[in-house]
Amino acid sequence: MQKMTNKQRAWQKRIEDWSTSGLSQADYCRRQGLQPKRFYSWKNRLERMHCNPRTSSIPGSFLPVALVDPTVEQTASPVVLCVNGVEIQYTRETDEALLLKVVSLLEARA
Repeated sequence: MQKMTNKQRAWQKRIEDWSTSGLSQADYCRRQGLQPKRFYSWKNRLERMHCNPRTSSIPGSFLPVALVDPTVEQTASPVVLCVNGVEIQYTRETDEALLLKVVSLLEARA
């Protein structure tokens, strides 16, 4: 992945703050005094940067994995997975067999 600029890091931090705030994007922007259009633009730009097929599907590369305690109630926040430049969002409720089939079909496209 390419190195992020200071501006990109600042927007990434805002987006991370929003994702843990529990607020809608519009409410977060209103409370932070941000223009929603600019927030959405940066969010999309950074998502595309992180979901780049040239960098996210490098054979032999590793993806970060967070282990969770199965006895603790988890929120239904989506997990984002990038396969050959296609972003997939899923939650714990997603049908595992369907997710595996979609991933294998996307990998076969390469």
